[in-house]
Amino acid sequence: MLNAVKTGIKQLVAATLWYTGVLRIATALLPRRRAVVLMYHRVLPALPADDVFSSDAIVVSAATFDRHLRLLRRLFRPATAEQLRAMLAGETPWVPRTCVVTFDDGWFDNVEHALPALERYGVPATIFVATDFVGTPHTFWQERLARRLLAAWRLGAKAAPVFTGLQATGVLALDERAARAAIRGVVTQFKARPRAEIDEIIARVEEFLSASGSSASGVGDDRFMTWPQVDALRRSRVIAVESHAHSHRPLTSLDASGVARELSESKRALRERLSSESRFLAYPNGDHDDTVVGAARDAGFALAFTTVPGFVSPGDDPLRLRRINFAEQGTQTNGGFLCRLLAWF
Repeated sequence: MLNAVKTGIKQLVAATLWYTGVLRIATALLPRRRAVVLMYHRVLPALPADDVFSSDAIVVSAATFDRHLRLLRRLFRPATAEQLRAMLAGETPWVPRTCVVTFDDGWFDNVEHALPALERYGVPATIFVATDFVGTPHTFWQERLARRLLAAWRLGAKAAPVFTGLQATGVLALDERAARAAIRGVVTQFKARPRAEIDEIIARVEEFLSASGSSASGVGDDRFMTWPQVDALRRSRVIAVESHAHSHRPLTSLDASGVARELSESKRALRERLSSESRFLAYPNGDHDDTVVGAARDAGFALAFTTVPGFVSPGDDPLRLRRINFAEQGTQTNGGFLCRLLAWF
């Protein structure tokens, strides 16, 4: 209830700031030598999307994304990552109100729903792909676990031991739409757990499904692009394809040799598949430390992006660049979008 009240207040404030012109004035008065890098992940036709298990924090609807691009084209100066690099390096003058659009992961909807909008408005974007997932049926562990939990839920009371072990027995009493939402919430709670523990949980659920003669086949429409789709993006007039490492494992969880291998494997795959040398990197989950940054530098990356919220200014470390994440909630309106973009809330 309290969260709903807070959300309502924010929406009211955002609408007031938009219709009084305050947000447009604030945008025009942004420091001349400051850029904003927007971070997206997935663009879906409509929300809620019943057959998608990605977190709400990484999803926007096609209509909302269209509204975002329309405002960016109107109020900002959309630029490529390469243009941002040149400004940071002092090779070109800093352009006021520069914005750079980025996508992480490499979901199939980037080509089906994001690309048409980007082309329509002429807004360039960089898509960072986790090369080990491109052209495969595999998903990240979050979607993989959620799919299996829904398959277990469909077995009814028989699945009680699974959900009891996850302290989520209440899920079994829900209808399917509510159960899907609850399962996404359960999975989100495990994000900070060690990967070995997560893999063990997934294995237990898979073992239960196998023993029950069931599987997660056909559950969830969470797919990555194929290599031909990635190449089609690269050949468009608005998209650059760059590295999101290889397996998407947090680089801070690996030793120095593991980090180097992740980066080199990603660069190799992009070189062989697209005949291009990746120069820009988005750290998986945004996780980075001095060792990871050093490895990115040694691998030849000119820019690397984190998930730390904030703006980009001259003098910033080009391998620790800040971005602002955009999802559906709170950004469906012009006012909400600009408040988020200006980091007001």
